[in-house]
Amino acid sequence: MAPPGKKLPQYTAAIIASMSVMAAGCCIAWPSPALKMLLHSEEPPFELSPAEGSWIVSLKNVGNIIAPLPTGWLMGRLGRRATLLASALPFVVSWALVVVFDTAPLLYLARVLGGLGVGMAFTVTPIYLGEIADTEVRGALGTLLQAMLYCGILMEYVVGPYVSYLTLALTSGAVPVLFFVLFFFMPESPHWLLQRGRREEARKALGWLRGTGEQAVAAELGEMTRTLEMQLQPQEKGGVAAPGSLKDIIFSKGPRKALIIILTLNVLKEMSGNSAVVAYAATTLTEGTGSPYADEYVIAIGVVMFASTMACTQLVDRAGRRPLLLASCAFSAVCLSTAGLFFFLKALGLDMSGATWLPVGGLLAYAAVFPLGLAPIPPTLLGELFPAHLKGLAACSAAVSISVTSLVVTKLYQVVGHLLGMHVVYWAFAASCVGGAAFVATFVPETKRKTFQQIQDELSGVVRAKGAYEADEPLKLMA
Repeated sequence: MAPPGKKLPQYTAAIIASMSVMAAGCCIAWPSPALKMLLHSEEPPFELSPAEGSWIVSLKNVGNIIAPLPTGWLMGRLGRRATLLASALPFVVSWALVVVFDTAPLLYLARVLGGLGVGMAFTVTPIYLGEIADTEVRGALGTLLQAMLYCGILMEYVVGPYVSYLTLALTSGAVPVLFFVLFFFMPESPHWLLQRGRREEARKALGWLRGTGEQAVAAELGEMTRTLEMQLQPQEKGGVAAPGSLKDIIFSKGPRKALIIILTLNVLKEMSGNSAVVAYAATTLTEGTGSPYADEYVIAIGVVMFASTMACTQLVDRAGRRPLLLASCAFSAVCLSTAGLFFFLKALGLDMSGATWLPVGGLLAYAAVFPLGLAPIPPTLLGELFPAHLKGLAACSAAVSISVTSLVVTKLYQVVGHLLGMHVVYWAFAASCVGGAAFVATFVPETKRKTFQQIQDELSGVVRAKGAYEADEPLKLMA
């Protein structure tokens, strides 16, 4: 555990690693300003139908579904660092296609490639952040992922309305390039290096991350080694830990419970409408309220989301994961219900021109409370709940669950809105948040300032002797 004043290297590595997720945020939010240019401007860059626009939003998730499995294999074989660096490539190619071509089919291809980058970033980044952080700041570093995601979203919201279609694509493409250059100089995960039997490299990486003396590094390295030995002993091959399998998760109480928690949280998170709200923000507020200030409202939503996530980085290791998740779910339900009320009253034929503050206020409040828990904490838990040899497989499963749910939600957002009314969409989102609060209260454990071994023991129902988690004492089962 790093002493006070020695956290800067961890934050530096975490922020730069999370730039991969900032690139993902640009990819996710790009349709909001781009579709407004293509569908609602008097002189669009090229012709696009509303149906084609919905495919442009949702096809990102096709790449996102494909990416996790090969990414999990890569991060286990090549390491977290190399896999993160590789995630920049599909982003760069995607934006190059957007710049060069102006037809819907090639734009579809660009979105699928962008989705590959999103899937890679969301699969490996939570694992890397969880493995480089000490217990005091692991929650804060984990939530940086979501903060950087909203940073990318905010960039699209702020830049998009005031530049050309081409300039927006070039600006967005600069983010993965900058990430690759900066992250090239960051260290590999010490946990992965130990798992591969590369102890000396792990010692150097941990020394850089902690910025402490050799004695403190050796003590933490010893604790990591004991934890890995307990988790990996049955899977060792020739002194190197073999990757886990789905069987290891299904037939082991702790990992099985962890997977159920992560998959359920991810599905509920996407069912709360975050991806759809982000992608369709400008279109929804323009068409739904008729306000001439829709662009400014969208920028305000992006600013609030980013600021709220930054606040979460300070709260998560103080308040804990469970309280923030519960509050986020409960208040998100209220905010989404408020926005749904506006669309319901409008569908009844009432004149709502003087009440545009209702959906704007509801979405702004949602932008404040959703990033406090439901957005950033599931990725943080992903890096905390699984033993080392199962993290790659768990990350794949989590990314697929997000991608499939997001694909369904973003594709059906406009369809259900047109057929049944936008109020049905927002009330369905609110109901998912209520379900999320009930699930968190019943099943999600608190992981604040617990070691990886403590978390594994709690999930598995194992009780250990007092002092067993100290770095200088062997772990002993209670008699």
